[in-house]
Amino acid sequence: MAPLFGPNENVTAVFASAQAVIGPGEVVPFYVGGDACYQLVGRYGGRVVEVVVRTDANVLTSIELAAALDGLPITLLLNHRKNTSIYAVPEVRTGDADFDGVFLLNGFPSEVLREALDAPTRGWLLERFRNVNPTLETENGRLTISVVLRATKGLFMLPYGREIPPAEIAVWFDALLAIANRLIASFHRQRDGIARTRGTLAAEQWVRHHVDAMEGRTNRRRNLRILLFGVFLGLPVLGALAVVAAMLASMLLR
Repeated sequence: MAPLFGPNENVTAVFASAQAVIGPGEVVPFYVGGDACYQLVGRYGGRVVEVVVRTDANVLTSIELAAALDGLPITLLLNHRKNTSIYAVPEVRTGDADFDGVFLLNGFPSEVLREALDAPTRGWLLERFRNVNPTLETENGRLTISVVLRATKGLFMLPYGREIPPAEIAVWFDALLAIANRLIASFHRQRDGIARTRGTLAAEQWVRHHVDAMEGRTNRRRNLRILLFGVFLGLPVLGALAVVAAMLASMLLR
């Protein structure tokens, strides 16, 4: 395994399992909000895949498995209905009362999402996520599944990476690629169907519409992150200015 900057034994254990599944590539550290995260890129099922381990104060909290969607403009967000407010992308109803009652599915193209999340896929998602919050979404042209790790021991219920054997990581990758492949195949079917019935230009316009929608969502999310980062940095500055102003006012009023 490539040397890591400061991972604990649980992070190291997760990557030992991941490397047994997708290959021994280099584990690359990066940082989000000051917390170290680690990335490994490899191959599974003939496709390039990625494992990201996220930590909080160097404590492993979750792993994300990702696969590319071949550059197609597909947006998917799946959340529990009870834990979700409003998203800036449309809701998609599958017609499955049980599934639609538990989950809020957002994204586009709606016809692609409905076809890709067929009855067996919906059943798998319900079985896995009915009682825990799912994190299945697309971003930057990738489909990701996040596995929030639950501890079985420890004073603070910290997760233990050594409890994730390669076979379990392989199961998650199988599910991820199955859903990703269904999304890709459905997108091509929908586009080709439009080309046959309405012409090539209509199919190109359909694709462009969803490219613009996906880029718009990406830009909004980026701008929101910049705004929140600015607020996070600005509050201490404003607080310091308020203290200085109060001190000056107190001196002037004496």
